[in-house]
Amino acid sequence: MAENQENKEVKQKEKNQKVEKELTLSQRRTRHGIFTTTSVIIVIAVVIALNMFLSSKEWSYDCTTTKIYTLSDATLKIAENLTEDQKITIYFLNKESAAVSVYKNVLTQYEKASKNISVEYKDLELYPNFAKDYLDEGQSAEENDMIVVCGDRYRYISGSDYTSSSYDSDVNGVVSINLEPKVTAAINYCIAEDTPVIYTLEGQGEQSLGSNLQEALEQDNYDVESLDIVTAGGIPTDCKLLVINAASTDLGKNVIADIEEYMDNDGKLLVVLEPSKMYDNLNDFLATYGVKVEEGILLETGSGYYAGQYPTNLLPTLASHDITNPLSSSRMKILAPVSKGLSVISDVTDYTVTSLLVTSSESYSKVDTESGDISQTEEDVAGPLAVAQLVETKDGEGTMVVCGSSSMGVDDVDDTVSNANTNFYCNAINYLTNEDSKISIKAPSITNSYAVFTAFASKMVMAIGIVGIPLLLVVLGIVVILVRRRS
Repeated sequence: MAENQENKEVKQKEKNQKVEKELTLSQRRTRHGIFTTTSVIIVIAVVIALNMFLSSKEWSYDCTTTKIYTLSDATLKIAENLTEDQKITIYFLNKESAAVSVYKNVLTQYEKASKNISVEYKDLELYPNFAKDYLDEGQSAEENDMIVVCGDRYRYISGSDYTSSSYDSDVNGVVSINLEPKVTAAINYCIAEDTPVIYTLEGQGEQSLGSNLQEALEQDNYDVESLDIVTAGGIPTDCKLLVINAASTDLGKNVIADIEEYMDNDGKLLVVLEPSKMYDNLNDFLATYGVKVEEGILLETGSGYYAGQYPTNLLPTLASHDITNPLSSSRMKILAPVSKGLSVISDVTDYTVTSLLVTSSESYSKVDTESGDISQTEEDVAGPLAVAQLVETKDGEGTMVVCGSSSMGVDDVDDTVSNANTNFYCNAINYLTNEDSKISIKAPSITNSYAVFTAFASKMVMAIGIVGIPLLLVVLGIVVILVRRRS
């Protein structure tokens, strides 16, 4: 009897221990469930609160590699300087729900940049005659067109002006978006009292301005026109700045005389030299301002101061100046393939010459360009030398910028350095014309590439996205559950 009683007590104790173990396990599961649920609720609450806070502050972060939704420094400066009398309204001709998201997001950044900029969407089905007063004769309004208005001034922007489609060598679709430069150019036009005219000299086989520079000058609200001084009988009085861009022959003395008269009346000048040419009249004219054009072609041997394997592909140092500081702060590089070397004539005291782009101390101007030997000789001019110089009066008034490389303005070269060369030229022109508020970095065109798939590849991509990935997640979930149950 005593033994049976003892066995009963042992069994009862084991039973009690099992029940207690099951209750403890159940309590743990309950506590774990409560903790998990509470954690999920807290996380959701924090996300909702953070989202509401960021929405109220209109905060966003541009995660795109090309920074599609980030306005350039140039646009931000213009937006920040808008006054109450310069309220800008951007009318987008489409209903908001149908507008391309890229366009909407970029336009939203304009509204965030200034309280004096607003965006309104106009559905052409509801407002078929809205754009009538802004159209030229024979022009019709299309969806995705825009109208930028400030008071009585406005500019109409066709949707085809800021988008283009093409194919690359791999037959991939490429869409270029030029939205911000077009809108900013329209704002500049609307708030300007007039449109300054830049004349580019012709008649001596000058090089045409690159399309990148042309578009950038348009964005800064300049009107660019060509000028033959001989046939025009002189330089027009509305000339804000004269450009001599890589003349293939020397300027005649009568042309130089007209330029001297223009400069004596507070004229502004941008001179770009063709390195393969040696000018007599033009160089003598530049010498009166303290700029000396050295013989030969610049070669760079300093490590990190030229691109690739060619010592003529110069990567000059940007000196500290209002013209170059925006480029330096953005860590942009100027590329000057083949350039004349420029130095300062110290005897000229009426003007101050400042080097803007400078080669290293290991550079030199190779005088004998016909020899096959590029090593430095005694007749060569030792560096450092300037690739670009600024001429100012003694009271600090910018008068002239001289550049020794005609290739800097070529689109292919400019594209290589992300439009740094165009930004340099625009900043120099804005400095000379006293448009200091426009000195900054401009927005480049944004390119989106789209791969072309075969019909089979398209179906495979769709199947993977719709079926494959969700199925993989389900399988992973089942595996995790089974592993946890076994453990």
